[in-house]
Amino acid sequence: MFFDKEEIGSSGDTGAKSRVLEYLVTLLIEKIGEKVAPLEVLYNSKALSSDVSACDDPSYPGAFDNYNKATIGNGVVISKYTGSGGKYDANDASAEYVAEIMSILDKHNVIYQFGELGKVDEGGGGTIAQYLSELGMEIIYILELVY
Repeated sequence: MFFDKEEIGSSGDTGAKSRVLEYLVTLLIEKIGEKVAPLEVLYNSKALSSDVSACDDPSYPGAFDNYNKATIGNGVVISKYTGSGGKYDANDASAEYVAEIMSILDKHNVIYQFGELGKVDEGGGGTIAQYLSELGMEIIYILELVY
């Protein structure tokens, strides 16, 4: 599913804060004739949030944690957690889900690295991950690097 308005807070009828996902799951359940609660389906779901990420920029050496920065040429970036203000508006993938994603990427020879969006509160952008995790979904951030 694709959501709109991520960079302005995921608001509106097409943003991740809307109930459109719950509504679509309800319609799908009705269509296939299952007797299961929509929130149970969402709670047992897994998701990938995909976007672009910043990488180490020598012009701004203080913006990245040297132990958790992504570098160009080392694959897509897996970000286990996102948030700002410490852990405000955050999501955090479980270790089991991280291992599952790593296994899938390894199986298909996808090169990856771990990284963050920058030091806490040094910048970043919006993400829908927090809204999906509030529904009980496992979610992880897979990012493409931009410089």
